[in-house]
Amino acid sequence: MMINEEILAKFFVDEASQEEKQAIEKWLETEENKAIYTQFEKIWNGVAVAKNEQKVDVEVAWNKVKLKTIDKSVSLKETPTLKPRKTTMFSWRMAASIAGLLIVPFLLYWFLFRSPEAIADEIVSFSTQEAPKEFYLPDSSVVWLDKNSKISYSKSFASRNVTLEGEALLKVRSNPNKPFIVQAQEMEVQVLGTIFFVSTPEKQVIVQEGKVSVKTNTEKIVLTQNEKVLLKGKNLEKLVNTDKNFASFSNKIFIFENEALNKVIERLNRIYDKKIMLKNPVLANCRITVTFKEETIENISQTISETLKLGVQINGNEIFLDGETCQ
Repeated sequence: MMINEEILAKFFVDEASQEEKQAIEKWLETEENKAIYTQFEKIWNGVAVAKNEQKVDVEVAWNKVKLKTIDKSVSLKETPTLKPRKTTMFSWRMAASIAGLLIVPFLLYWFLFRSPEAIADEIVSFSTQEAPKEFYLPDSSVVWLDKNSKISYSKSFASRNVTLEGEALLKVRSNPNKPFIVQAQEMEVQVLGTIFFVSTPEKQVIVQEGKVSVKTNTEKIVLTQNEKVLLKGKNLEKLVNTDKNFASFSNKIFIFENEALNKVIERLNRIYDKKIMLKNPVLANCRITVTFKEETIENISQTISETLKLGVQINGNEIFLDGETCQ
C-alpha cells in the first residue's frame, strides 16, 4: 500500500483502517520515513492547537496545510531507497525543514483560522500628499481627496461607513437601503446619494447636490443644495454657501467675482505647487473678477498680471507679481 498524505491525516485523527495502520507501521521501519513522519506529525500538531481555539473542518485544514506549507519535493514511498548524500546537501535540507517548521504555526493561523469577521474588519486606506487624487470606493462612489488627506473604510464596506482626515469632495452612489456615513472627527455626515464636501480642518460640510444630515453628540442639522454647516465649539451653525471654489481642488475650476487679490492667491496656492507671491503688500487689496478652467498656474498668473497691469516674474516654484498700484 502506498502511504500518502491522506492516509497519514486519517491516522492522526484515528480514522485509519486496520490495514492502513499496519501499512504505516511497516512504512515506519526505515529511518528516512520516520523523519518524514515526524515532520508531518509536528505540522498536524500545529493544526490541532489552532483547532482548540476555533472549530474547523479537519480535512479542509489538512488540504490547505499540504498546499501552503508542505515541501512538494518530499515523497512518501512504500519502499524507499536510501542514497548517499553529500553532507552539505543534507545540511541544507535539514535547515530548510527546520525553517519550515518554525513558520508553520504562523501560516496555519494566517491562512486557515482567521474568521470572516476578522477579514471584513481589515481597514483599507487611501491618502494623498502633494496633490489631490481621485478614488473609487467599492460601491462605485467617487472621492476626490484633497492633498494631505486620508480616507479609510472596512474592507467589506458592508456599512458604507468611511473615516475622513483632511478634505474631500464625495459623489455618493444612491442606495436607499444603505446610507453612506462619513466620520469627520466630531461630525458625522449621513447621505443616501449626493455630492458634498467635507473638511475636518475647517470643520465644515457643504452640499453641492442632494441632501445630507450632519450630527454631533448633541445636535443634528439637515442640509440641502448650496447650504453648509460649520462646527463652532460644540454647536453646529447652518449657513448659505457663498464659496464657489470649495471643489476647485477636484476640477481646477475657479470663479472669482470682485475678489481681493490676496484671497485669490490664497486659494490658488492651496491647489498648485508653484506659489504666487506679491512683492508689494499694497496689491493684496486689489479686486479682480475672473474665471479659470483647468489652466496652468503660469497662464493664471499671466492673466492676473494683464488684468491688473502688474509685472510677473517666474523663479523656480515661485511666481512674483509686482506693481505700484492696481489699475
